[in-house]
Amino acid sequence: MDYHTLDEVTSKLPTEPHTALVRIDADVDADYSTKKVADTSRLEACKATVDELRTKGYAVILAGHIKRPPPGEYSSKLSTSNLLPALQSILDLEEHPRFAFNWEDDFVECMSHRLESGEVGILDNLRFSSG
Repeated sequence: MDYHTLDEVTSKLPTEPHTALVRIDADVDADYSTKKVADTSRLEACKATVDELRTKGYAVILAGHIKRPPPGEYSSKLSTSNLLPALQSILDLEEHPRFAFNWEDDFVECMSHRLESGEVGILDNLRFSSG
């Protein structure tokens, strides 16, 4: 299977602002009471892609999951909101990424309209969805 680079894909798009949805490996070990991530290597793996997209003027929406909660059940311990401080540091952001708590109601399209070029958002744990 041939894979395309970001340069190959983005060079074929119009120059107007775009939003990229980036699937990340967010299943990290953390102390969820203090929001301290013990090992940030999985989150660091997305940095080069996110940086390149932001440099090209994209708004970036991150999506991933933590563990395997029962489908449709919310658990604050397994919310990707716990990753906001780590992502802010790893991605060198001035502020936390914007957060979509209930992304089925606050869907990607809504977030994409709120994000400006170069900004980063993250959806809550994808496995909270019952569908």
